[in-house]
Amino acid sequence: MSKTDNLAVFASVLSAEAERHIPDAWRAQIKSWKTAKSWTDEQFANLILNWADTSSTWAFAASLGKEINRSYWQRKRAWAPRGLSAEESEIAARNYIAVGRATAAIRAFALDVSGLSSDTLFNMLDSAIAEINAAKEQVNNQFVFELEQILNALQQRSDIPIIEIARREYAYLPLFGYHDRQLTLHKVMSEDPEFYASLINDGFKPENEEVPEPADSQKAKAKAAYRLLTEFYVLPGAHDGTVEADLLFSWVTTVRSIAEKNNRLSFTKNAESTPDVKTTAGRRCDSFSRRSTISAVHSKNPTR
Repeated sequence: MSKTDNLAVFASVLSAEAERHIPDAWRAQIKSWKTAKSWTDEQFANLILNWADTSSTWAFAASLGKEINRSYWQRKRAWAPRGLSAEESEIAARNYIAVGRATAAIRAFALDVSGLSSDTLFNMLDSAIAEINAAKEQVNNQFVFELEQILNALQQRSDIPIIEIARREYAYLPLFGYHDRQLTLHKVMSEDPEFYASLINDGFKPENEEVPEPADSQKAKAKAAYRLLTEFYVLPGAHDGTVEADLLFSWVTTVRSIAEKNNRLSFTKNAESTPDVKTTAGRRCDSFSRRSTISAVHSKNPTR
């Protein structure tokens, strides 16, 4: 650490102590320096970096101007919230997201998202994907754990369409590795044939067509889709140990129809051998296998 860095740390710690003992006078002093001194935005933000992580501190940072406030949120530590109201939680999460630190928001709120709206949580997850893809953040096991806590919390909310959770699980699937996690995705795949067909579209190239070399992000998506297809063991139309034949038949027909339009019909060829699904209502689920309904030709490698 350079001499300049040491001085910055010392100034930040000293400022935090002054704010703790003489808050009103110290805030007034910083305000006067803002008018009189030609310090950088980073230098002013440094003075409040170590203050208590409260809405009062955030409001003061905002009062110093847009750029100082931005510098503060870009550099502050992502502390776990303590005693925040729902409104305060929303303010903190949105500020992290606004400065490109959605991953910091995930770290801060992973163990308690009760004060955050579902829209903010989805925005947090979506924004973090862009940050990870841009290599702004290194992903470790701790982050994956925190991510799973947020997805688990979303699963407990009854007002959220299941497809919205599934889409985020799909986006983050490469990070999960082979954790023993019950994916919402599997349920959606068995209930939404259009979503299942989209996985075939993502995981395999169209037949007899030349396509450009895919980007790394597309390759990762193809691997995730292929993994989902090979690990899918939820039988469409199954309920309470029996199969609703009409639902199963409709699911298979829809998937094959979409695959044909996307020039990927051969990747569903096992559906042709579906055994009389129109006459199987009431039969036990274990008398069927996923391969007797539809398959993405898992013996082949992902072709993206």
